[in-house]
Amino acid sequence: MKNLIMSGTTLLCGIAIGASVGNIKTDEEKIILNETTTYIQDMKEWMYEDMYNGIIDSSYADYYIEGLDSCEDMLINLDSITN
Repeated sequence: MKNLIMSGTTLLCGIAIGASVGNIKTDEEKIILNETTTYIQDMKEWMYEDMYNGIIDSSYADYYIEGLDSCEDMLINLDSITN
């Protein structure tokens, strides 16, 4: 289960970054990058809530949050490089 969810997170991150390789030029591309970053932040918040409410074990939650943090950092770096 852990690997399946992490694979999905990695795929989401890879798609967002792969789609953004090169210069982000249009307003639409900037919106997509911002929405993807916001979605990742939302996913982290949901993971914290699920951990707090006992829905998911903290070791799993920490693992997923670490992956989401990595994706978020990559998107933020991509945004700063292209602006």
